[in-house]
Amino acid sequence: MNKFGLSMVIFTMLLTIPLLANKDDYQVLDIEDENTKQVNVEKQDDIKANEFVSDLLADVDTEIHNPFLIKQLNETAINPSPFAIGYRGKIFLGRWPLSYQSSKASWNWKYQKVNEIDHTNMGDHAPQSILYQQEEEKHVYGALADKVDHADQIKQMIWQQAQEKEDLPLTFHAVVGQHTQIRDAYQLSENQSGSLTAFVPAKKETGETTYADVYIQLKGANKELIVKDVTTQSVSAWLPVANHITLTYESDSGDD
Repeated sequence: MNKFGLSMVIFTMLLTIPLLANKDDYQVLDIEDENTKQVNVEKQDDIKANEFVSDLLADVDTEIHNPFLIKQLNETAINPSPFAIGYRGKIFLGRWPLSYQSSKASWNWKYQKVNEIDHTNMGDHAPQSILYQQEEEKHVYGALADKVDHADQIKQMIWQQAQEKEDLPLTFHAVVGQHTQIRDAYQLSENQSGSLTAFVPAKKETGETTYADVYIQLKGANKELIVKDVTTQSVSAWLPVANHITLTYESDSGDD
């Protein structure tokens, strides 16, 4: 009987697509130019604390990196009269996730299968090629693995911290468009069968989110940011890679 085995050495690479990784049983390809379905990927929020907020954050012992909270603080207008001697007040802004701190990251290069192509060279003495073409449009979603409050804000902080460490474009929604083609050729000799399988890779982020009640405290003309009831929660998430696929190739020996 024919036995299937991993045989990356038997095909001819045309090297028309950037090769990100080449392992014994798979290769990771950048298909941004070939992908027939382009979607908007996450972008780094360019939210910087204004001078007033920067002064508030500098006096807080707990780190605050949540761009949603920083944006709200930027938009908070609190201007007590400089003559308000003895005035005291506290404004409750809500319970917020303050930051995310990564503790571990790992990769699954075969996170979700998106396509498979099988071909057999039936009795043709000339070599035949398998050319990759995406048969159906496939959507691959990342997600938080834990139930948390303010999930959208947590996802944004996890994505930002993970993306800072990676050159690959991480996302929570990757798409491979129908008819996306890869021009690398995998050669089959007579009576040889081959199978191409494509996966979308993903990175798993694991870490800890810090929550707290957030107040702005007023004492006369002075303003202070107060955080109370600080808690932490473990959280993890999967982030697929946009416009990349992991390709595996299997073939039999071609012998009876």
